[in-house]
Amino acid sequence: MMTTQWSILNEENSLYIVKGSNPMCLIHFEALGLYIYASTESLVKNALKKVGLHKFTYERVETNEGDILCINKNGEITRSEFEPKLYRSKYDAWYLGTIRLW
Repeated sequence: MMTTQWSILNEENSLYIVKGSNPMCLIHFEALGLYIYASTESLVKNALKKVGLHKFTYERVETNEGDILCINKNGEITRSEFEPKLYRSKYDAWYLGTIRLW
């Protein structure tokens, strides 16, 4: 069973990314103040080439299942986590999480 990623931008321009079990590649262009993410590294690299960003230096930001990342308007990351739990019913199964701040 795979779970999705959620991304939410709040009124203070902080981006929250909640990482489930699906793949995600998050990269940071520090010099540009830019973060980009997609499900796989190959998708990110193809997109970077198409828009010309492959010429700039970037770092990959490691993420794990259960991560909650908050990227503030200054580009600083804080991390929290949740423990994914599988919920089963007679109709389907999905993950529920309990959020725990670090």
